[in-house]
Amino acid sequence: MNNDIIGKVIKIINSDTLIIHTPYKNVKRGDNIAIVASVFPIINPDDDTLLGNYYVEKEHLEVVSNHDLYVVAQKIIRRKPIDLIDIGADHSYIKSIKLNVLPEENEKLKSTDTRIRLGDLVIFQK
Repeated sequence: MNNDIIGKVIKIINSDTLIIHTPYKNVKRGDNIAIVASVFPIINPDDDTLLGNYYVEKEHLEVVSNHDLYVVAQKIIRRKPIDLIDIGADHSYIKSIKLNVLPEENEKLKSTDTRIRLGDLVIFQK
């Protein structure tokens, strides 16, 4: 497995939540990760050495819980709405938003090239 790859999508719980098998890296709650569609090696044309890998990212997620060999991840947004009545109060909130998953592995969605599928590779988001 490529050194940048931290795991694979193994289960689509629902349109908000993925289970990612992470046997090779220490992934913890709060880590930002990316689901990638493809990995392309970038080769130095002068000496054919590997310079790195190019990832086509499908989605950026946050790890919401971790277990021995897998993590639970969701697409999370954090907002602090401006409250004109009470500016001093903390009205921030955290909300998960729906992911673009493969329909036959979850529910019916319109087809796109960025659908998340079982087996998709996962990397740390940089």
